[in-house]
Amino acid sequence: MSAFKGLFAGAFQRLTPQSLQGRLRCWGILLIIVPSVLMTVAFAIYEFADERNQAFKKMEQSVSLQRQAITMWAKNKGTKIRTLSLMDSVRRLDKNAMALYFKSALDADSTFNDIIFVNKYGNIDIDMKNSMGADVSYKEYFKRAIKGEHTAAEIIRLEATGELRVVFASPVYDYNEQFQGVVVGVMPFSAIDAVMGEFTVGRTDDTFLVDKTGMRFTLPRYVREGDAKAEGASCYLQASDSYAVKSALQGNSGVATYNNCRGESVIGSYQWISKLNFAIISEINESEVLEPVYKQIANMLLLFLLILVAVLPITILMAENIRRPIKFLLSGSESIKKLEYTYRIDDAEISSAPHELRQLCATFNQMADTINEHRSQLEEKVKKRTYALRNAINRLKRQIIARRKMEISLQQSEEKYRLLFTQATDAILLTEATNQRRPGRFIEVNDKACELLGYNKEELLTLTPFDIDSKLKEDKGPKDFGIEQYKNIVCESIYEKKSGEAIPVEMNVHLIPLQGRPVYLNIFRDISVRRKLEQEMARLERLNLVGEMAASIGHEVRNPMTTVRGFLQMLGRKTENSHNDEYFKLMIEELDRANSIISEFLSLAKNKSVDLKMQSINNIIDALYPLLQADAIINGKEIKLGLGEIPQLKLDEKEIRQLILNLVRNGLEAMPQATKLLISTFTEEDEVVLAIKDQGTGIPPEILDRLGTPFLTTKENGTGLGLAVCYSIANRHNAVVVPQTGPEGTTFFVRFKIS
Repeated sequence: MSAFKGLFAGAFQRLTPQSLQGRLRCWGILLIIVPSVLMTVAFAIYEFADERNQAFKKMEQSVSLQRQAITMWAKNKGTKIRTLSLMDSVRRLDKNAMALYFKSALDADSTFNDIIFVNKYGNIDIDMKNSMGADVSYKEYFKRAIKGEHTAAEIIRLEATGELRVVFASPVYDYNEQFQGVVVGVMPFSAIDAVMGEFTVGRTDDTFLVDKTGMRFTLPRYVREGDAKAEGASCYLQASDSYAVKSALQGNSGVATYNNCRGESVIGSYQWISKLNFAIISEINESEVLEPVYKQIANMLLLFLLILVAVLPITILMAENIRRPIKFLLSGSESIKKLEYTYRIDDAEISSAPHELRQLCATFNQMADTINEHRSQLEEKVKKRTYALRNAINRLKRQIIARRKMEISLQQSEEKYRLLFTQATDAILLTEATNQRRPGRFIEVNDKACELLGYNKEELLTLTPFDIDSKLKEDKGPKDFGIEQYKNIVCESIYEKKSGEAIPVEMNVHLIPLQGRPVYLNIFRDISVRRKLEQEMARLERLNLVGEMAASIGHEVRNPMTTVRGFLQMLGRKTENSHNDEYFKLMIEELDRANSIISEFLSLAKNKSVDLKMQSINNIIDALYPLLQADAIINGKEIKLGLGEIPQLKLDEKEIRQLILNLVRNGLEAMPQATKLLISTFTEEDEVVLAIKDQGTGIPPEILDRLGTPFLTTKENGTGLGLAVCYSIANRHNAVVVPQTGPEGTTFFVRFKIS
């Protein structure tokens, strides 16, 4: 709104004259023009509405009169035809007498140009125009006559010539009330025009009839005034596109303003004549109705123009009387601006000016005298104050320079500490120190803290240590969580990232003063990598110990086991021991099982030799697939392959086969029946990945961190060495095993570095 006002004010200022005399003339003209225009508009609105209302009434009265006239005319003509149908000779079907009566009727009423008789079969038996034998059984008036109905003023078209006719029909019954035929009176439809031509409203008035199909069948005004030589198709116009025709065909009556079929704006009145089954519509051009109003408006504008011409010289004279004293005042102001105080305004020059302006000029003269008297005093005071002001400015400059130096020094110091804070490799958090049960909000954090915790700076400043420290959440804490409880400590805790991931941290907390209040300086670092390294070192130490044990005692245990197995086989073959054959087999199987456990021990040896050759993991999987699929089918399960394009690697085929067999069999044992296990390979950055995904129930969290530890198993008959062997094989191939588990299943990713 303010922008619109500013735009309007700017446009008004540009269009308005800048001089006082021009503005006075402009306002004088506007004082005449604006009221004149408003009066003219109000007059036009009232008169337009009044003229339209009067035209509505006239049109409605005209249409009502024409409707009555047409209805009476149709009733009169229909009565004549009905009278003929009731004559004795007609009811007795005396055709000679009927012909004489029909001829007499035509002579008595010249509007009829034909009277015919149609027998009960629909054929013309009597026709004054000699069209005997024609079949008219399909005509609407004949169908109505069979039902005992009369037809008044129906419009039909002749097949031979295409001309329009108005038909009146009445059924004929004998004295036994049996249907014998129809008496039909025919006349040109111009007869209706003769009835309607008796009523006119204006020179542009146009009254016409429209049948139920929307066709007008009376001559329009613009044809009637021209050279209308025929009554045929040239005047049978489609008029259903106008508002009046549409409303009338719906059975409505009224008066409205609309555009007629020629696109002219008209005032029309319309009524539906249900007895005759057509509508009557009367229209008059709106311009003819409003023409008197236009003439009155033109006369009013001419009168206002004459008043403006007469008043303009008076306005110019009044503007000059006001402009002269203002001109003198402007000249006096210019002289004072130039420090010349001798200019005075002569009273004789402004004697014809208004009293207020003459008084203003006198005040100017007095003001000039007063200014001239006090000029010297003012100059002396200005000199004294200028000297004092210069001294004050010099003192202020010295203070500003000293303060500026101090600010620069503080700013440099702050920049140094800010650089140390933001560029630190450890995460730093500043926290409010309160005496409440929970620590206060973070008041400052560095970029490393945001990076480790996954929050942006704005989000982190709305949190407290309680929101991210798992131990604080678990520990209900002392009654008073105060400053002395949480200062100058070094400890480990678990922080929760924005994503919900928990990370172990080592933190160092100090209580420091900041701007006169105590705050906590919390420095922490992520130790998850260090913990993983510690776990891996412990696992490798255990594997190394097991490997050393396997290397030292494996061969010594196997030698006596081989001797025992040989003697058991020899004793089992003797006839006297045949009844103990099952026991011998059981002992041999147990020895073989112990031997397999020792073989797995030996595979954990750190210094075991490997035969590395360039080959593809996909080829090894394809070779193993039939064996793996057979194991799966026996247990009611299925294995799917999803092998991608991968480069060749340096691999020991036997060990890789052992790794795949162990992982696949572990997955199959973990899955229920009717499930699928997926073996896939793909390349990710600089690694070739072997993924084995099962649809089991997942690995418990308490076991997940200890995977690969020897003798760790959840199976009843398991040795706990299968995954340990897999981890050792991966280590000898410079690869890592990464498990990913959940309720939907477990996936083991074996990641090989591309050489």
